Amino acid sequence: GQKMSKSRGNVVDPDEYAFMLYTSGTTAFPKGAMLSFDNLFHGAIQVSDWFKIEKSDKFYVVLPLHHINSTVFSLATILKNGSLVITPKYSKSNFFKHAAETSATMSSIVPTINLDLLEEEESFKKYSSKIKLRRIQIGSAPVSAKNASEFVEKYKIPLIQGYGSTE
Repeated sequence: GQKMSKSRGNVVDPDEYAFMLYTSGTTAFPKGAMLSFDNLFHGAIQVSDWFKIEKSDKFYVVLPLHHINSTVFSLATILKNGSLVITPKYSKSNFFKHAAETSATMSSIVPTINLDLLEEEESFKKYSSKIKLRRIQIGSAPVSAKNASEFVEKYKIPLIQGYGSTE
């Protein structure tokens, strides 16, 4: 088994637990997932390669920072020398406005936010000339093909389905 973290100055044992995240069990039963520093690092590397994150990317953080999705995507972006766009809180009515104002190139959402944003066509039209979003990851819960397809058709922004390291 792995060891619980103990301080040794600036040295981190990659096998030590970084944290425990609880998951509702999208792909199995609810559980506490113990993730090591090594899990986080390699997960971020894999996500940065899979999502094709580049130095020029700006990741619009919509989900809470304590959510594994935001944690790994933020780390992946930082590892590629990209930038993070962090707003005080998620707001469906301000999503496209904030994306446009910050020149965000990517984000990550859950299916309920997909549903929220389907109702924001007027906001999208208002800011569409300045929106730079090239792709959005969707996951963390079962994704409706109908709702995802409607989003892509309406906004012409690709939704890419993924699942995280707590599943």
